[in-house]
Amino acid sequence: MTEPKISSSNGMEATLEKCLDELATIETDFTTLTSDIPEAHLRWSPDSGGWSILHCLAHVNRTTEAYLPNIDTAIERGRHRKIVGNRSSRGTLLGSWLIDSLEPPVKRRFKAPRIFQPPADPDANTMEEFVRIRNEVRQRIVSSSGLDIGRVRLSSPAMKILRVSLGEA
Repeated sequence: MTEPKISSSNGMEATLEKCLDELATIETDFTTLTSDIPEAHLRWSPDSGGWSILHCLAHVNRTTEAYLPNIDTAIERGRHRKIVGNRSSRGTLLGSWLIDSLEPPVKRRFKAPRIFQPPADPDANTMEEFVRIRNEVRQRIVSSSGLDIGRVRLSSPAMKILRVSLGEA
């Protein structure tokens, strides 16, 4: 698949290009890491009650899908309010903290909000959904071209009072 390109060459657009490159890397790594794993192994959960690989993917899918409508609204609102340019690449204090706390190695564990919880028994379609949703994310990255992704804000679908920048989302 050919990666879409962002038209401008300013710093914010370089950030979006980097996001597209990282997304392509995620997809390549995903395919490489999961292509030979039998479904029984994808469904295996530790005795401690932890999540299987499919549970983890379903959680990522649900989280991302829950954010997509809020991202769409933020992009639309940013365009309407003309929040464009490259004046601010920084995000929110909360968003920076969340990203930092969830990046490997994980420093702090959180219980996933109910809206982000995976189904009890995710099915094999979870893998295809992961790829489909990455394509949805790619479309949003391209759609945000020209916006100041550090200043455009949106609410978390889990808790409306928690706001992050479009770039963080």
